[in-house]
Amino acid sequence: MKKVSIVLIAVMFYGIASAQFVGVMRNQQEEPLPMSIGTEEGQRAKQTYEKLKNHGIKNLVYHESQGTAHEWLTWRRALNDFAPRLFK
Repeated sequence: MKKVSIVLIAVMFYGIASAQFVGVMRNQQEEPLPMSIGTEEGQRAKQTYEKLKNHGIKNLVYHESQGTAHEWLTWRRALNDFAPRLFK
């Protein structure tokens, strides 16, 4: 797992948004960083996305799966949205 992925997990699940973590993510701007959530999961991921965007992280790719929670259909839609971006 890449360093930036571990940082994003720390930010999302532990609420860590220190300058050190944001700095690591800013240094990884060349690669798209996917964030996906089902609309029934709550606001945590969307709030994290907004915080990171406000800190200048520009390579985030945010996707919401309408009417789903933390389930296979959410991930399937996220993959369908993000996979083509890998080959651009």
